[in-house]
Amino acid sequence: MNTTNPILGAIIDWGKNHHIKDRIRQAYQQRGGWEGWVQLELAIYLEDFFLNNKYPDCEIKVTREEYTYGETQKRSDILFMTTKSAYHIFYNAIELKCEAKNTGAAGFKLEVKKDCEKVDNAKPKGSFAPCTTWVVAFSTTPDANLSDLKVGQRKLEKYKDTIPIVQDLEITLWWGTRDVKESQVKDEDSKMEDN
Repeated sequence: MNTTNPILGAIIDWGKNHHIKDRIRQAYQQRGGWEGWVQLELAIYLEDFFLNNKYPDCEIKVTREEYTYGETQKRSDILFMTTKSAYHIFYNAIELKCEAKNTGAAGFKLEVKKDCEKVDNAKPKGSFAPCTTWVVAFSTTPDANLSDLKVGQRKLEKYKDTIPIVQDLEITLWWGTRDVKESQVKDEDSKMEDN
């Protein structure tokens, strides 16, 4: 599918910056993965990008490792809050997965599947609704196929643009979302109170 999305487009723009491309190349070489570094860099970049370029009349706040999901101590990798007015606040909770150098396609797919299950099974806290929960996977395996994984009953999609780093390293974004309406969270909260 050839979908354009502002958040994914911003991630691609971030990755195509020459300074960032060099840093990605260096971070990718590190033992232990590069996901934590990407979380931090993207949280800073996304807040600046959307505040300055997309929604200058809104309050934008992007944080990391927030306790977003109500029934567990699970956190979202990135929480993106957009406030248009006191009565119009919307959240995007993003789970990132970055394929480490020595993970391999099968190992990476298993890691992404765990994030898909986390997003499908977790209920955002009432204070974080309405919310779109995301899985965004940074794949470095050229022939990786994550389209059989699902989030919100929809298969993950390969984003239309990639991030070329060096000749033998290119990042493909795989993504999926699940929308959580405020009424769904209230229904879950009332069920928990009844028990």
